[in-house]
Amino acid sequence: MAPETHAIPESCDRRLLRLEEVESPLVAQLAAAIGHLRTAGEHADPAASLAHYPGRTAADLKGWIGGNVQMIAELLVPLIAPHTRVEITSYGVLHQDPPLGDALTLDLTTALRNPPEDPEVREVMLHSSGLDQVVYDYVLATPGAVEIAERTVLRVLAQAAALPGQPVALHVYCRGGKHLDDPDHMEFPQNYDHTATRARFDQLADRLDQRFRCTCTVDRGVQDANHHGTIVIPTSETASGDHITITVSNYGNLVAVTLGNPGSYDKEEENVLFETADRRPIDDELDALGYTAVSEHLLWTRYDGVSNRGTCFEPRTWWDRFFDYI
Repeated sequence: MAPETHAIPESCDRRLLRLEEVESPLVAQLAAAIGHLRTAGEHADPAASLAHYPGRTAADLKGWIGGNVQMIAELLVPLIAPHTRVEITSYGVLHQDPPLGDALTLDLTTALRNPPEDPEVREVMLHSSGLDQVVYDYVLATPGAVEIAERTVLRVLAQAAALPGQPVALHVYCRGGKHLDDPDHMEFPQNYDHTATRARFDQLADRLDQRFRCTCTVDRGVQDANHHGTIVIPTSETASGDHITITVSNYGNLVAVTLGNPGSYDKEEENVLFETADRRPIDDELDALGYTAVSEHLLWTRYDGVSNRGTCFEPRTWWDRFFDYI
């Protein structure tokens, strides 16, 4: 899954200069302060960042970062986070080439314990993915995992401060990993629970009815498809000037939220037209029910997975693979 290639990104100094020219001094100051944390956050070992901080030891740098993280985060989160969209692409370098495009990167190839290498949990982990709670709990229990997550959040906030109003792309990679794309299960994954999936889908429809004070159009009669159903919020109840379509996949808690019908708007148009007043309550309800939202613009990229190998259904895009009919 690879976003489109973008032009060479402008330098951090240029971003800050432009920010100072057009944005409030407060945001510019915050961007400059956290820019130091972003540079340091590119390395798990503070000693690797010493070149950026003449006269400081690794211990000094680590203490300085730790002392400022909380203060800056408390200032940045309420100011920037509500207006920032983060697009996360995860992949295994042994499975595919890195995604294209300008993005922050997070290298986990050696940073965390690999669950299948632990004999006590190996069998469970081999049949699970990063979207399963058992994997989530195991990885977060790894020493240093929480610190890596916190440092990454700060880097994302720094990028958002330097480029206000623009989505932030984050590419997270490890070596292998279990992926949802399984050529032996094209319509729904192994151990698929239709009853539980339908119950949660109905909950989502009810909650969106309440949030938007309307009766959404719900399609529950989907057959021969790799998605479970769709929920449409009518135009009359949105601030974005068009209806909103929520497509729920059969795979990995995945959901695609699109302005209009899928494919109606390109990424730039959606960034302008899709109002936060609509997007935020939808994201809130998805989070509350454990869904994972995926940008449709990533899904329209060329399919390069494993399910074209000897199967009767040959998806052309990642949307075809997880959100369409077969």
